[in-house]
Amino acid sequence: MSSNQEHDDRLDDLLHELGPAEPPPGLVSAVMARVGSLADRGVVRHASARTNGVTLMKSRKAMWVLAAAAAVLLAIFIVTGFPRVDSGTEATIGAAKRYQAEQLTNKDVVVGDTEVQEFLQSETFDRLMKDDSARQLLSDRSVRVTLSNPELVHQLTDSSVRVTLLNADVHVAFADDALRSALSQGITASVKAQVVNQAVGDAALSSGVVHRILADAGLVAALRNPAVWGALSNAEFRNALKADYAAAALQSPALLNAIRSPAFANALSSRLADAQLSANVISR
Repeated sequence: MSSNQEHDDRLDDLLHELGPAEPPPGLVSAVMARVGSLADRGVVRHASARTNGVTLMKSRKAMWVLAAAAAVLLAIFIVTGFPRVDSGTEATIGAAKRYQAEQLTNKDVVVGDTEVQEFLQSETFDRLMKDDSARQLLSDRSVRVTLSNPELVHQLTDSSVRVTLLNADVHVAFADDALRSALSQGITASVKAQVVNQAVGDAALSSGVVHRILADAGLVAALRNPAVWGALSNAEFRNALKADYAAAALQSPALLNAIRSPAFANALSSRLADAQLSANVISR
């Protein structure tokens, strides 16, 4: 038996032992393309070798030996697994597919609130921006943040609440921890100012600030609301209300009309409104 025959029989035995298996997509075409390329090179070498006495049969034999080697390599890959591609075109394509998979979907895109957009494009908002006092008040970011609370905005429709926000005694009481504590006790307990005086001591009430506040039913009613109390507890908001235009702003028909819009509080908390309000303030 010739050595070629033995080689072929051994190859047959190997393929038989391996059994059927599906190669990965594109591998067969890649191997055949490689074989074809080598065959073309063999033809070229044959044309050159004819002058050296090499026959065409030898070239074809070399081609079949290479094809057999490729088949053996294919069989080995099927058994041991194909090498992982970490670079090259395939890796690039894989990375591109992962990148595409990570792109935002329609569910990831947050569409702006249509009510807010409509409010910002409304005549109500336009009038608000044309009112100097209201525009100056809203130019303060602490005011916009505080008024983004829908409950506080709702309370602003009550004139007694607006008066409370501007009351000088209220500002003094909230700026002092002892006075604010005394005021809180008085409002919570619903007692007279003199009882609070006895409970917390004369030092905290020597200015008479808490007395005057508790004596005003309108102030007490407004301060009972957690939203109003929370807003006055913000030092930056209180300082903004001390501006000479604040009183006019809180009584402004343009602002009162705007706070009646359900979208007002949401608009002040949106980035779009924040940017637009700042732009309107800067441009005027």
